[in-house]
Amino acid sequence: MLSTGTGVINASADGAVRFTERFQVAPGVEYRAFTVPAGRGIAYGHVLIADLNDRRVRVGLLRPGAVAARDTVSRMANAQGAVAGVNGDFFDIKGATATGAAVGPAISEGEVLKAAAPRSQRMGPRLPRGASVEDVIGIGTDGVARLDRVSVTGSVNTAHGALALRGFNQYAIPEGGISAFTDQWGKASRYRAVCGPRAMGCGAQTYEVTVRGGRVDSVAAQPGSGSIPRDTVVLVGRDGGAQALKQLRVGDQVDVQHQQAGIPAATPPLTMAAETVSQEGTAPAGLAQVLRQLAEREQQGLSHQLARVQPRPLRFAIGAVPILRDGRPLNDLDDRQSAVRAGAGYGAGGHRLYLLALDGNPQGHHGMTLTQFAHAMRAIGADNAVDLDGGGSATLVARGPGSDRATVRNHPCDGTERLVPEGIGLFSQP
Repeated sequence: MLSTGTGVINASADGAVRFTERFQVAPGVEYRAFTVPAGRGIAYGHVLIADLNDRRVRVGLLRPGAVAARDTVSRMANAQGAVAGVNGDFFDIKGATATGAAVGPAISEGEVLKAAAPRSQRMGPRLPRGASVEDVIGIGTDGVARLDRVSVTGSVNTAHGALALRGFNQYAIPEGGISAFTDQWGKASRYRAVCGPRAMGCGAQTYEVTVRGGRVDSVAAQPGSGSIPRDTVVLVGRDGGAQALKQLRVGDQVDVQHQQAGIPAATPPLTMAAETVSQEGTAPAGLAQVLRQLAEREQQGLSHQLARVQPRPLRFAIGAVPILRDGRPLNDLDDRQSAVRAGAGYGAGGHRLYLLALDGNPQGHHGMTLTQFAHAMRAIGADNAVDLDGGGSATLVARGPGSDRATVRNHPCDGTERLVPEGIGLFSQP
């Protein structure tokens, strides 16, 4: 149990979490500052604690108005009326064509805004074994927090037959795939989706089809950019997906469908094998490619099966990396590299939410390894927790006593807030 004031609780063999400051942000939302021994020094951190049993408290997605856009956490929080918040998922930040879109899925007010980028195009540190780019921390319509997985399945129904949809408002498309972009995407170029800075490389063939009002409005050899109207869906294909889209002609009737489908918590065996080969490089390139293709088909099969079952609805979800499950840190977390971290977790059966960010290095403060961070989340009260984007992105904001504006509470690495694509916002009614 947490103390009612400043005090000490056990964190790990490294030492104890010591709370140094606290105040009530709003009804059901509390802020605390703390210190904890980490490696050779002291890590300074900040945590928001939200009582999800309090009906005045709501958790929502902080966003700049589009999937492929960025803003500071404080501006997003104040624009949306949040009393506090923390930054979100890792995002597409590298390369001249970077879109700024987050890696993982995102759900806001029950609407799926985007699906996860392919693992080969993921930004951020190595995933723990068994983790997926589709992992999220979310809040169900019952108001209870949980770790889950979110995938998006869909089809492009044409006179030539149905084409599988393998992407939705994401910055990269799987090889041979087709992705749909809606008005939620924003103005950023869709060319990045077929030409990434990592191992995937660029598609030998690309094609874009604009569907407006259920009919093909235009086609193009290369993906474009600019805002997408609300009644329009832009389909982008690479390689085999591009070939399939080339069957469509202006005026053809097209029906694009997409839906959320749950994914089992356990990673399927072929996917696990492909992830292990990818991380450890233990197989020839040909075998590794075959395993990846088989794993992709396995995931598609599971997604289609689960799409027939009504998933537990999530009102809010954000992509993240699991580090703590059922009170135990995951076995193969990185225990060597210390970094400034941000994270989210929950305890009390999903009824208490914790949002946390560490101070950056300019003040001489130390970061934490993922293992240390998981232990700290556990000590603060979380039974399950995730790692969010850290480093210069790690930002925690909160309204001070008597204030109606959220301000930065931690010390960002760069000395100022970084522009990020999303965050977790806490809202509270008086």
